[in-house]
Amino acid sequence: MQAHPSCLRKAILLVCIVSSASAQIGKLELPSYQRGQPISVTTGAPAPMAPSPPRPVSISPRPANDDDADTKAILKEIEEANEAARAEKIFRGGLKTYEQARRLLEQMLLGKIPLSLKDAYYILEHAYGGLHLSYEDYTNVLRRSATFIRMWLKQNGYSLSNREALHFGIQSFLGDSLMLHGQTRDRVPAPVEMHLPFVYDFKDFMAEEDLRNSFVTKTLATGTGQCNTLPMVYLLLAEQLGVQAYLSYAPNHALIKYKSQDGAIQNYEPTTHYSITDAWYIDHMQITTNALQHHVYLDTLTKKQIVAAALLDLAQNFLQKYQVVEENFVNRCVDTAMAYFPGESNLQGWALRGDLAGAKLFYLMRKNGVRDARQVGTVVETRDAYAQLLVIDKTLRDLGWMEYSQTFNAKIDEQTKKGRLPTGQDPKAARNLFVFPKP
Repeated sequence: MQAHPSCLRKAILLVCIVSSASAQIGKLELPSYQRGQPISVTTGAPAPMAPSPPRPVSISPRPANDDDADTKAILKEIEEANEAARAEKIFRGGLKTYEQARRLLEQMLLGKIPLSLKDAYYILEHAYGGLHLSYEDYTNVLRRSATFIRMWLKQNGYSLSNREALHFGIQSFLGDSLMLHGQTRDRVPAPVEMHLPFVYDFKDFMAEEDLRNSFVTKTLATGTGQCNTLPMVYLLLAEQLGVQAYLSYAPNHALIKYKSQDGAIQNYEPTTHYSITDAWYIDHMQITTNALQHHVYLDTLTKKQIVAAALLDLAQNFLQKYQVVEENFVNRCVDTAMAYFPGESNLQGWALRGDLAGAKLFYLMRKNGVRDARQVGTVVETRDAYAQLLVIDKTLRDLGWMEYSQTFNAKIDEQTKKGRLPTGQDPKAARNLFVFPKP
């Protein structure tokens, strides 16, 4: 969210301010902002929590008559203060959890703890909470899956020392129904275990209603996923099997790249279980020359770059969960992660910087009484902040970012319709893909 460029959410403030600089924003409710404190950005609705709310107040009020408006008003203010304080406590506790996750991912990048995609993804998702799998269950399902793939390959005559065979095993495991065979007492081959394929989850596939729909733990628990989580499953299985696989980005999408036995780079599309060429992605996904030159799309991300991208997801997930931009935390995540992308060529990192810059501009506009975007240039502080947003917008576009039409998104959705659950099955329900055939 996780929010990779594969599912890149537009920088809200870049769209609202940079793309519509002449729009009226006087109707926006601009939040207060203090350096070192959370920045809450709202568009008319009250912020979910205040930067410095009052402490909880406990009183025993006298009974109020319906006509006692003053007493009711006081009680309402006290309740609102208590609610703000409770929200602040939750936020501070959440920030502590996210800081712990950030430190672990950073230590992994620095080599202080083992570099592990399995652990990196779980650290990322555990910070958000409410996962479908415990760490033990998560580890066990990956080990069981790797064991199944090895046995299936052996039974079908493939060598485990052939990396292309290992990739074929992963791809078959993800996209087909596979059977393991044993022997009866009479030495007759008999099916003993079956694994069902993963399928695409069309319900909230952008994870706008529930961010956990972009989590790999959800996909492993349910057997359903989307363009973010199905490639993650592939990477985790490859790590378990000891074979190299690369994550690669396309607009609003992610895919897998790997080396064949002769060293040639191959593409694999986990959402459709097809091998699709770079030329297809370039033609059908409107990938610009700039994006290719800056290695934004269709590149082969290393293991460290994938962990660095998890740091960006950590910051994005924090923003989505708490709806508060905590400047120091987001900056630490972004600055650490961007060092692993040559020339800071990562769209999500720049979009997060846009969130921070836009929140700062909102604060400065309120501070200086600027209620109209056309007046931003009349005050030095707001003019400079707006100029910073323009720089970020230009950087994103120079890297190859562009807005995509609904027609384009519909074309991409069409590519994912190979696998569907039977009618009536809930894609969010726990589902064991390992089944035992009846004798």
